Amino acid sequence: MALRDQIIPIDILQRLTQQNIKTIFEFIQEDSEKLSQICLISFKDIVDLKQNLISKYSADPQRGDQIYEKVYSVFKNISTGVKSFDNLLNGGLLIGNIYEICGFSGDGKTQFCLTIAANITHYLKQKIYYIDTKSDFNSHRLLEILSSRGLTTEECTAAMNLVQVVKVKDLNQLITYLDYLKNILSAPNNGCRLVIIESMPALFFHFLGDNEGLSLLNHLISQIKHIANEYQTVFIIVNLATSSTESEDSAEMEPGKSESWEEIKPSLGKYWLQAIGTRFLIQRINSASEERCIKVIKSSYLRVGESCKVTLSEYGYQ
Repeated sequence: MALRDQIIPIDILQRLTQQNIKTIFEFIQEDSEKLSQICLISFKDIVDLKQNLISKYSADPQRGDQIYEKVYSVFKNISTGVKSFDNLLNGGLLIGNIYEICGFSGDGKTQFCLTIAANITHYLKQKIYYIDTKSDFNSHRLLEILSSRGLTTEECTAAMNLVQVVKVKDLNQLITYLDYLKNILSAPNNGCRLVIIESMPALFFHFLGDNEGLSLLNHLISQIKHIANEYQTVFIIVNLATSSTESEDSAEMEPGKSESWEEIKPSLGKYWLQAIGTRFLIQRINSASEERCIKVIKSSYLRVGESCKVTLSEYGYQ
């Protein structure tokens, strides 16, 4: 800021300008004794003026540990409460990232989301927004997962109250709600770091082969990316996979994939693929087992091809 913006006599400003001292920063940096000679005022007055300028325009002092805690709180991972999956994630869900969990029908995508919802609301006491696109959110199963861990009725109620379920029937409703969600997340101490959308394909089947669908998809991607980055929020988005002899996303599969693996074709195509940072495939290990394999098939920071095993029970995934 220029010195002329301050209440300083014109003759003093002219003397300072002649010495090429034109800004507050330059004035404060200059030797006080020299300034006293230039301005023809006492040394004490120069020191007092400097102190006033520093008090008025400098940032409030902050302790180093407070700054560290603020930065750490933004960039730390969110534990999912599923140990093997957290290990696959190198500690947990990375704040500001967009994750997709895809899989065949019946392979446990919903159970995966409910398990994470139960763990985060109970253990971390954090609010989550669960966007239900099929009007089939299973609150009874969520309660079962919580109750199976020996929680009291009050503890179960407190955890379930932190799950804000929002039902949307079409793509326009989702876009409208995400606009509203920005206002919620911008509020101080909103306490939310996770948004789950289950599931995305249900909203797009109506637009198959339609240019309007592509336009809406583009707008939706921009919204989700903005919310994730601006409000340091994690998105978990459920997608449906089908088997195909020619997977359009085969380039994202790990090199040297076993021939026994089916070609995987997640819904929504390649355009959607660029929206997500990490894609996981969840599959049954065999039809007689409750074990699942969760595999990284696309990621900007995890190693593609890495996987973990989880087991589904009344407790959710473990």
